[in-house]
Amino acid sequence: MMEKIENDAAAYARTLATNRGRNAKAAEEAVRKSSSYTEQEALKLGLIDFIAPARPRSSNSSMVARSGVSTARSRRFTSARSASSPWT
Repeated sequence: MMEKIENDAAAYARTLATNRGRNAKAAEEAVRKSSSYTEQEALKLGLIDFIAPARPRSSNSSMVARSGVSTARSRRFTSARSASSPWT
């Protein structure tokens, strides 16, 4: 069963890469060999088009403002989420 899952995932990765004009062989290798690539390696292999420049981190309120959610609502949501989340 695991071989079937691997084959399906590899075929899906190949299809996505081919449809987007990417390196299908490298995409399949990432699935079959559990390969990971740095952004420079992925660019060189043709898995990505470009590396986006890093943006400086900003406060939560400015990120919320960009998303269009009000700051007060966001604070309530953030507080409720962090208080009840077992992952924080």
